[in-house]
Amino acid sequence: MFRRYEMKSRRGQVGQSFKPKTFGYIECSNGVAVMICQWEREMAAPYPCTVYGRDSTPSPFSQQLKSLVDFQGNVAPSSSSAASHLAEHLQHVPSVEIRVEAGLIPFEKENHISSLKSQVKVALSPIRLLPTEIFIEVFRHGVVVNAFDSSKGPWILAQVCSTWREIITTHCPGLWSTILIEICAYRCQDPVSILKTALDRSGQSDLRIKFWETSIEEYTAKQMLNLLFEVSNRWSNVILDLQPCSLSSLSVVRGRLDRLSSMTIKYHGIGQPPSRIDAFEITPLLNDINIVVRSDHDAVTIVPCGSESLQAYRNDRAYGDVDLHRALLDTILKSPNLNSLWAYYHNCTTTASRPLITRINSTSIRFLQTSESALLDSLSLPALETVWLGPDKPCQSLCSEDTLPSLLHLITSSRCSLTRLVLAEVDISHELIPVLRHTPMLDSLEMYFAWWSNPLDRTMQLLVTAMMESKVAPAASPATPFRPAILPGLTCFKIEIRDVSRVGTALFINDMFVRMLSIRRTMPADGDNRRLQIVTVSLSKSPVLRTGLVSDFEALQQTGMDLTVSVSESSHGTDPIAH
Repeated sequence: MFRRYEMKSRRGQVGQSFKPKTFGYIECSNGVAVMICQWEREMAAPYPCTVYGRDSTPSPFSQQLKSLVDFQGNVAPSSSSAASHLAEHLQHVPSVEIRVEAGLIPFEKENHISSLKSQVKVALSPIRLLPTEIFIEVFRHGVVVNAFDSSKGPWILAQVCSTWREIITTHCPGLWSTILIEICAYRCQDPVSILKTALDRSGQSDLRIKFWETSIEEYTAKQMLNLLFEVSNRWSNVILDLQPCSLSSLSVVRGRLDRLSSMTIKYHGIGQPPSRIDAFEITPLLNDINIVVRSDHDAVTIVPCGSESLQAYRNDRAYGDVDLHRALLDTILKSPNLNSLWAYYHNCTTTASRPLITRINSTSIRFLQTSESALLDSLSLPALETVWLGPDKPCQSLCSEDTLPSLLHLITSSRCSLTRLVLAEVDISHELIPVLRHTPMLDSLEMYFAWWSNPLDRTMQLLVTAMMESKVAPAASPATPFRPAILPGLTCFKIEIRDVSRVGTALFINDMFVRMLSIRRTMPADGDNRRLQIVTVSLSKSPVLRTGLVSDFEALQQTGMDLTVSVSESSHGTDPIAH
């Protein structure tokens, strides 16, 4: 039968004895019947836990055996029995689910409350409480934009959030109205699409455009030009740098430039420009126009324009012809409010421009730059204040000998009061002193020469002597104050010579020149008489001045005169003798 086992406790004492209790048999595959039994404790007391002192829980294995014995034999249970057995266990599943769900409810409520708090905090943040109008004003005043640069400006602001995107793309058309297509435009992957998007988002705003055609592939440039032409009715401030062959396409915008206020046309490169561009004849709001020619060998292109709004006209080319002269006079006639006129071209043809028999009277022009005596002889400018004779860049050829005589005729016929006179590459050996005697209000006299000659030097020596003459007779009392006979109001005198080597040195820079500066600096200032304050002398390719002159110039500086005399033996720069 069965043996009786005695179990010793962990403390080495005789413990509880067990006896088997039969539950059933299971027949194995080899025919051996295995009895399933469970040992019963003979003692009623549970086996105590040596760690916590409580009764030990039944082994999980014993629970599995109990579940297995419940089938009452080695015969497989019926389907109904198995189903009922499973159903009995499944009855406890819903209650477990309910308990789990009940335990999760507090956590779900806490998460929901936290989510609501976060949403409320975001919704009530100060930046979200600002009205749309505030954002519009901030963006309009605080953003420096180029709508063609997709890496900056409104393109970046539109990526911040949906609200900002709506404001930027819908309510801020002004941020898309400045389009600068410059030399770096080739880096854009799709410049045509970028330009179209910017134009669409600019709404009906006035457009500020700069288009540099030479930086873009030819076919792409034509596409972009066509897009710009389609919105030419919104052009306001435009700079076009085009190939000569593209100038003729500007005719499509004629009559559509109702908003245009400033226009700059630059053209250079391969190709022949048209003889006439009529795109700007009908421009009621045009305030200034600038025509820049990079190559002076190009044919003269006439750009007729003129309106009551035109205040500044500049034709930046060195050579012209009779047609350009006539077009310029026509512009003056059609522009009653013209204030500044730059046209320093030389007539390079064999046909000389002729002055008008009757001078054109313009009471609005205050600034005039020209090299043509025919233009000076065709105008009467009573409001003229500044005259610039010659180009504004170095040139090897002097203006014609009749330029200064024509200026004298203009001054006497207009009865104007010049305050500034600039002579650049002008032959001053004719009529310089008479011109200066008719400009008593002249405040600034500037002269620029690419090279020097003996006739020019002699004229400067005569000017220095004339500036030392006094209105008072020599026999007057020595205590009589000095009153200049010429240029009494002169405060600024500048002269720059880029090459003195042809004559060796500038002879007019001598002791007499120093004395003239001293007299002009120390004379009493009253009424129309003003002291000389600023003097600048710059000589290149010239020998160094003698030491005595340098000391005299330093002494003049001690009187408070802003004196700069710079001398250089090369043409690359000048070494300042005095600052």
